[in-house]
Amino acid sequence: GAESSVDERNRELGLFRRQQQQAENARDEAYRQRNVMERQAKISVAKEEREEDLVIIKAIYGVMDSESYEWVGDRRLCSMDATAQVQFWVQDSSVHLPAMSKKHMLGFYDVMMGLKTGDWTRDKPATTDDWEKINYLARIVKRWRGSWRSSRLEDKRKLVVVLTVRYKFAGQIFEVMYYDDQAVDLPSSGATIVTI
Repeated sequence: GAESSVDERNRELGLFRRQQQQAENARDEAYRQRNVMERQAKISVAKEEREEDLVIIKAIYGVMDSESYEWVGDRRLCSMDATAQVQFWVQDSSVHLPAMSKKHMLGFYDVMMGLKTGDWTRDKPATTDDWEKINYLARIVKRWRGSWRSSRLEDKRKLVVVLTVRYKFAGQIFEVMYYDDQAVDLPSSGATIVTI
């Protein structure tokens, strides 16, 4: 009864604390890697500014609510400044990062580790027709179930990991957002011009 639920909460708390410590360790390692990358990134910025080419102004890699697109979680662990990391990859006034989770790349870490897993589900962005069909069927089933049967999963927040980049190119400032598993190509034809 009550004793077992207290034990379960204590186990969950202990697991969450270990998870937080792992996230902090991963973040610290990513920062050490970023510090190594910064020297090359500064050289790249100087070259690109002279030629009025691609300069990364600000890049943030982190967790957003997939409906409100607001940053979530502990900002120290669930998001990171990735400006130097992205600038490091600038070559010939462009950046090309592969279609894979950035957590596997130099200077990044798994920003989802900083969240308590029981409170969220990972929302996969629709990128294929199959995924859109699955979402459509899920909406039909949800309507069919009606409001009398809500599952715990439906009450959880849906989160998505993104990389947002603000950059200067050809005298203009642009902003673009990529889902974690998307390829990153800068400058991007999908970027929005930012007016200041």
